[in-house]
Amino acid sequence: MQSNVYKLISHWIFAILHTRCITDDDTSSNAIDKNKFINSFPSEVKGFAECFINQVTSQTNVPQVLACRQAFQRIANLSTSSAQATFYLSLCKSHDETLREDDCFDLFRAAYYFYCQTSSVKIETSKSADEESLKCLVATISLQKECDKCVTWIDQNCPEIFSGLHLWLLGVTTSSLPKSETILSESIPSSCILNGVLWWLLSASLPSDFSQPSKPSGPSTEGWNNPWGGQNSFFIQISPFYKIVEEGEKMVLFNEKSRNIPKGLFIGRDRSKYSLKITEGFQSVEHGGQSANLLDVEVWGCGGGGAKVQQMEQKKREKRDTEKNAKVKLPGEWDQNPDRLLLEWGGVRPSYGDQFKADFGPDARS
Repeated sequence: MQSNVYKLISHWIFAILHTRCITDDDTSSNAIDKNKFINSFPSEVKGFAECFINQVTSQTNVPQVLACRQAFQRIANLSTSSAQATFYLSLCKSHDETLREDDCFDLFRAAYYFYCQTSSVKIETSKSADEESLKCLVATISLQKECDKCVTWIDQNCPEIFSGLHLWLLGVTTSSLPKSETILSESIPSSCILNGVLWWLLSASLPSDFSQPSKPSGPSTEGWNNPWGGQNSFFIQISPFYKIVEEGEKMVLFNEKSRNIPKGLFIGRDRSKYSLKITEGFQSVEHGGQSANLLDVEVWGCGGGGAKVQQMEQKKREKRDTEKNAKVKLPGEWDQNPDRLLLEWGGVRPSYGDQFKADFGPDARS
């Protein structure tokens, strides 16, 4: 039954493709007008469209229309993320099984573009930052050289990276793209660390249960001196190269009381060799055998609209309290203030003018 549905979808896609993109002067309708095909895609992804049509029609012994039909038949049957990665990366494959870097860049730019189009969350980001992160991603994947190794890397680090592109190819041409539930009515503010591409990679890395709304049942019963975290805990490096460093349960330890173990925040399942160490007071960080001062920490939390309103009210209260405390008046005159006397007893000069008069007389002038 499922294969029949996929076949029906592929026929719908092909019928629209055939109507829009056959050459005007070909009475046999066996040729595809490549310019028409490319122009049927959004302007931001025309590079991917050109790569796609060139690759699927490269077999000269197969009519172009039939080749496109076979390609969309394959797309309609891509039921797993690994199969999607294998197919879409094959569009960038050279004769020696390596990937063409320029075509890879067009492919991942298209995947990111269609993620933004199909996502229910809008992100404030800069184009230059996105382009730089895309280049780093392509460079990382290109290091794998062979297509099969690239698929393995994607399966291990960001398996859902082509989901938006796949949805668009299946849905837009048939006007059947499923409407996703709106998670936020406003865009996510820009981040000092995360840009749009990194948000996309993170969403492609997390398992499906992260997208299911849930409420905590109450305070955690985990002891502060024991590692915690469920089986879907991830430690992810996002720069300069994106990768999942470690994953699994019981991976996080935060100690601020016990004297028997070092104090600080530790991430990693091997307690004799943590993947990341942050010292007490967030002074320094150690990773990969190297240590450095910790300059900035960016924390993101998840919650509903009500939680955000409460957070904003709390920030306003804290600001008012800070301003109020900054305006506390000292009791009485400074000359008769007990704090002044304590400073003098300690050998501190509370006023250089008074000390000058004491040394040279009340009528002396500097």
